[in-house]
Amino acid sequence: MKYNLYILLFFIMFSKPAWSQQASRVNWMTWEQAVSRTKNDPRKIMVHIYTEGCNPCKYMDNTTFASQEVVDLINKKFYSVKLDAKSKDALKYDGKNLEYKCSAGSCFHELAWELTGGSLSFPSVIFLDEGQANIGAIPDYKDANQFLLYVEYYGFGFSSKMPFSKYPSYRKKHGFAHKN
Repeated sequence: MKYNLYILLFFIMFSKPAWSQQASRVNWMTWEQAVSRTKNDPRKIMVHIYTEGCNPCKYMDNTTFASQEVVDLINKKFYSVKLDAKSKDALKYDGKNLEYKCSAGSCFHELAWELTGGSLSFPSVIFLDEGQANIGAIPDYKDANQFLLYVEYYGFGFSSKMPFSKYPSYRKKHGFAHKN
């Protein structure tokens, strides 16, 4: 009995800090929610395109989108959408009704096709401006440090000032620490 009490006290003492320091998560929403929210509170949209069977997609969810620095900046600058490229839901984009389609032996959601310009690879992340115009696409897995550069680049509007290839050296030179 006494031994069980010590074990219980041990878990209480060392578990409580873990509860109080839980990391926040990306505030994922549906496509419709993001589009609706931009009407009253304009903000850029970040779309994470994935499929259920995609291991790099799951890895990105568990690593890149678990980095507190990445999460904080995404939640501050974007409405974030997770779009399953195999979703059967009808969605609207740019005045078009988009659906799940099969063509030439491949099945996909037309919104994923539209946003990636027909270059479907998973995962892909698409950045849209406040008017839902595509301002950038990132194909394939990126770790937290790589992805943070893109989130800063698109989130703080550097994409309208310089090509991405120049952004890492600009950031290094100016010591950019996202305080905006």
